[in-house]
Amino acid sequence: MGKEYCYVFAVECKALVIDFLVPIAGNATLGHHPYLALLARPSRKRVISRHKKNSVTGGNIVGDKPFLTDIKTLRERARQHIERGAVTEGYSADRETVIRLLNEALATEIVCVLRYKRHYFMATGIHAESVAAEFLQHATDEQAHADQIAQRIVQLGGEPNFSPEGLLTRSHAEYVEGDTLNDMIKEDLVAERIAIDSYREMITFVGNDDPTTRRMMEGILAMEEEHADDLVNLLEKLEG
Repeated sequence: MGKEYCYVFAVECKALVIDFLVPIAGNATLGHHPYLALLARPSRKRVISRHKKNSVTGGNIVGDKPFLTDIKTLRERARQHIERGAVTEGYSADRETVIRLLNEALATEIVCVLRYKRHYFMATGIHAESVAAEFLQHATDEQAHADQIAQRIVQLGGEPNFSPEGLLTRSHAEYVEGDTLNDMIKEDLVAERIAIDSYREMITFVGNDDPTTRRMMEGILAMEEEHADDLVNLLEKLEG
């Protein structure tokens, strides 16, 4: 039954009910009898908004903006080159360059893990216990970052480079041991600042072409900035 017929049917039913109740109500007028006044209100058509179809692509349109790609097109795309996994036809970044940058970030994180681990075990002095605990936490965080990056490289169809050969060349940060507790903190702080700048540039390069990689690197960047703040606070306590 069409909505126009439903509307007419409802109006006729309302009229029948009013005809039935008016005699019962006696002298009650529509304006004073609550039930009759309710029934006497003019009916409103319920307006249901529907998505219009794009006459060219067949996709849905909300207002003047495309809403979704045509389902048939999405299904056809998904079946093409299925060996690429998460890399679909809609992926617009330079995949090879993104993988190379991610492997550089992976090397950076691995070097940071190794440096923080050494500093954790080599920390000595009156403040060594609290500083060493911070080193260990940072090492754990950097290892988690390395795992995230490696997983994303695999998703993009690449291979994470864990080879020790050329590790320091690929890494943006350096591996400096440091002789004293202050030296260790300063070297870690320098490394964090290098990572912050390089990761920020990666995020800008990727932009909206690879939002998944961008969001991942934004999360890692936020953690590196937090590490830098932690190290600055440690220095202030030691030197203050």
